Amino acid sequence: MNDVRFSRYTFGFLLGVIALMPGNPVSAQTPNATASLSIDVQIVEGLSLVVNRGLDFGEIIAGAGRVTITRSSSESGKFIVRGAGNATLTVTFTQPANNKLVRAEGSGDLDVNTQVYGSVDDAPENADLLVDGASITLGENGEYYFFVEGALDVGPVESNPAGSYSGILTMTIAYQ
Repeated sequence: MNDVRFSRYTFGFLLGVIALMPGNPVSAQTPNATASLSIDVQIVEGLSLVVNRGLDFGEIIAGAGRVTITRSSSESGKFIVRGAGNATLTVTFTQPANNKLVRAEGSGDLDVNTQVYGSVDDAPENADLLVDGASITLGENGEYYFFVEGALDVGPVESNPAGSYSGILTMTIAYQ
């Protein structure tokens, strides 16, 4: 019998040693755990995009040929964006559908080619040509100016009937 007791004690002792070895926790797991995370926010000025003036070709006589409005002209289109000074933005713009101006009084359209330029100064001659998806940086005062120039070809009245033609250039800006 002594041999059997010795085996039970030996077995119990070995179980205790194994339980205390690293990697084998002997304490019971707690039913609750707590952790914390930080919550951060950076508040920036909202963006505003204002149309200062539309691109206006005015009245053109049928058959006039190519008519161009440059970005430095008082008839050029102009947007102004305002936001946080020195902020970086992404600019996207959509040209008129199929690059056409559509006649309001019925069928007919005119091909139009527009280009968008931008500058931190309200000086179109200093503006750089922008492509859709461009990154820009607002000036220290939080402003940036866009100038829209365009060209269209006006054919004879048979191909470009008299009437009002219009299209829309849409611009979208977002903080990066």
